[in-house]
Amino acid sequence: TNALLFQRQEDYLLSGEEYRKYAEKLFKFKTIQVKKFNNFKEKKAAYREKQLDQALKDSGVPMKMKEVLKKKEKAPAGLALIHIESADPRFHKRSFVMNPQGKSSITVLHEYSQRALKGRTIYHIEETRNATKPFHATGIVVVKKSIRVQIAGKIKDKLALLGSSNGADGDGDEDSIIVGRGEGPSKRIAKMVAAKQALAVLIPEIRFNDDFMATIQPPDATEKNYDDQAIALFDELPIDDPRISDLSVRTCQPKPLILLKTALLRSIKLCREVPSTKVELLGPMRTRVTMTVGDMTAEVIASGSKIGQQHAAQNLLKQMHPEVSTYGGLLRIYANPDEKEEQRETRKLQAE
Repeated sequence: TNALLFQRQEDYLLSGEEYRKYAEKLFKFKTIQVKKFNNFKEKKAAYREKQLDQALKDSGVPMKMKEVLKKKEKAPAGLALIHIESADPRFHKRSFVMNPQGKSSITVLHEYSQRALKGRTIYHIEETRNATKPFHATGIVVVKKSIRVQIAGKIKDKLALLGSSNGADGDGDEDSIIVGRGEGPSKRIAKMVAAKQALAVLIPEIRFNDDFMATIQPPDATEKNYDDQAIALFDELPIDDPRISDLSVRTCQPKPLILLKTALLRSIKLCREVPSTKVELLGPMRTRVTMTVGDMTAEVIASGSKIGQQHAAQNLLKQMHPEVSTYGGLLRIYANPDEKEEQRETRKLQAE
């Protein structure tokens, strides 16, 4: 008898694993890990934590958000992690990285008003009969009434404290809350005193020196100690690290281009040389910057000409000092702490 041969469609189909092995021979595969969340709340928390970790990374802090919160201390480079309650009660308090170091009390209060209260800061100036302090400033935070009603937690309590002691008025859709008062020999100093008084309640962890510049150090620490701590941070970064330009601004240290010009002035061989820069646009967010000093040339590609000039200056500094491995070493050579001290003394004399 002839045997019957049955053919099924499944015998000619590849399984998922067989199809993958076949495709791997033709294409390059990349494994991507995807986190699985049980609910939207966990997903939102993970996304917020990822954003904060990225903000710390961009600021040059080599730690995760959880590690920073566990240590319960400020970063030595002058970064302050400040918790801000959301103006919308549906969300929990959010955090943002703020660097008050080197900023005046006016600037810090303005930033806080914008980010925490969604408002703005104004000052009313009056003249007094005091010969030594002829100007009186009243700091006022203008907030929309809808935002003020929604403000949650400690911010509402702090504003109530400031408003009850100084008074509050407003009309239309906005409320004007008096947050501080101050007197001084000039209008600017009077405004700084008023802003300092307000921040003493709103952000008590930030302190101010005699020049009304913010500091997050203990009150017995000096500005010179802060400079030493800032330079110690750059001891961990190589000269050509792309984060140096941004960190220099945050820590009030000289940028690479300024440091390069200082190095040329102090060099016997290159004291008459001036950096010549050539900028070439390659495309959207791509610029080639070529910087030449004497027989040394540095060519970099960056997202903009200003950033490219800083990176090129770093490259030239590295060529000038092959024996120095970190940017902190260059700061110790060319950054002059005595000059900063003279500038601080000059500001004090001008204020008096």
